[in-house]
Amino acid sequence: MDNNRISKEGVMRYLKNELKEYKQNIGKISADERKELHEWVADGNSVYSNPYYLYGENGHLMDYIEACRINEDMWKNPQNYKYGTGCESEMSDSEEPF
Repeated sequence: MDNNRISKEGVMRYLKNELKEYKQNIGKISADERKELHEWVADGNSVYSNPYYLYGENGHLMDYIEACRINEDMWKNPQNYKYGTGCESEMSDSEEPF
């Protein structure tokens, strides 16, 4: 057996411990958020990642709950968010964004 390989069970054990610690520090979360968080971790993901690839102003990936809350708010209140790449002023009129 290769000692450098990490077993799936080892990864899940780590993720479950991470989840336990996270829940102790996150504060209040709804029953729906708790259920979705558990499903996210059960699928092999860290609580410190998110399916939307949202990053905070500090440049770090948002945790799962924070990103889900931001994503939901973006759908409910799009007027509160500035969309775009931030370099639209540098584009010529003939260029298409991505």
